[in-house]
Amino acid sequence: MENRRHQKHRNHCPGEWWSSILLVMTGIYALAYFMAGNIFHYSFINGFRAILPAYIWEGSFILTGTLQFVSLMCGSFRWRGVASFLAASLFIWGMLNMLVYERHWHFGIVAWGTFALVNLYTLARILAGVIRDYEYSL
Repeated sequence: MENRRHQKHRNHCPGEWWSSILLVMTGIYALAYFMAGNIFHYSFINGFRAILPAYIWEGSFILTGTLQFVSLMCGSFRWRGVASFLAASLFIWGMLNMLVYERHWHFGIVAWGTFALVNLYTLARILAGVIRDYEYSL
């Protein structure tokens, strides 16, 4: 039994790491432009601003990306699931905003949709117990 445990390994999807980096960098980029008085990619942030002020969304990008990064470092399944759910929600919302408010097609729509799928895939694996059975935590 002990040998089987040592044969298990971490199978983190590299997309989860990139997802956390994208969320943090988007939040920092948007916050910097917001503080400078400019609005970046108005089509991206327009739907967000209809519900809450922009700085709250930018903060949520940074916090969710940081939570995802820390949960991957610590190997916590519960927090990894929470972070994947929040990240997928933000990516889906951002993708839908670009589809509705953008005047033309661009790569951001595909990128945000892809990262939403990566996080939904991770969440499905956590809820099904696949990660618990085939990965181990620290």
